[in-house]
Amino acid sequence: LYVALAGWGLPEEVVTALTLRAYAFTDHKTAPQEPAGAVTIQCDDPAALEAALAPLRAAVEGVFLARDLVAEPANVLTTTEFARRLEG
Repeated sequence: LYVALAGWGLPEEVVTALTLRAYAFTDHKTAPQEPAGAVTIQCDDPAALEAALAPLRAAVEGVFLARDLVAEPANVLTTTEFARRLEG
């Protein structure tokens, strides 16, 4: 996938949305999953985009952690395991 973000007002929001969309919970799948295709981003100022993405990375990681915890079955995500994952 190739995305040209030249002239977009907030390209970091597009990149964040693509990252959130790529999430997949596959921990308990038996068949190997095909990896998502690569995304190439073209923008006017890559350094500025990288700087704008820095604070959003923590939010994306938090969303992925929450999705993992919600998708995990109760017999795997016991209270002890839940606490361990929150600490790690």
